[in-house]
Amino acid sequence: MKYTVAMCLLGAVASTQIDSTNQEKLFNLMQLQDGPCPEPLEITEDELHYQLGEFSRTFEMQYWDNAMKIKKELGEKGLNPRFAVTTKELYDKSFSFPKVRNYDYAVENMNELEHYEDNLNGNIGNNYHLQKFLEVAKKVRANLNDKYDIGFIDPGVEGDWQ
Repeated sequence: MKYTVAMCLLGAVASTQIDSTNQEKLFNLMQLQDGPCPEPLEITEDELHYQLGEFSRTFEMQYWDNAMKIKKELGEKGLNPRFAVTTKELYDKSFSFPKVRNYDYAVENMNELEHYEDNLNGNIGNNYHLQKFLEVAKKVRANLNDKYDIGFIDPGVEGDWQ
């Protein structure tokens, strides 16, 4: 009888230790996850335009990927929404003084941006056009910020001062 009680106690202790190690393993696995799940995308034209607008401002690929997913799903529903990057239009409105937009350096940069934006908008699925647009857009943003300082308000920068 004593041995039976002793065996039961040992079994209870061992199972508690197994449960505790399993819980520790589960906890460690949960710590490896990259945080909370992302918000699901709305499959609407408004959300598509929002994602494209954010991409046009920041050049972050997550917005481009989201826009492409929405475009694909809308296409499967039989809808064909307008899909265009609008960086040039945003930059046109970002000059503090309209006269600055007409300076040779600004015109040169904006023309180059427009060229690569038109190439991308003409063939949305072409990754080469996307990469060239990103290179040129980032270069133009840096050029305009460096040259005109307060004469150009970067639409990709958030702040209360805008």
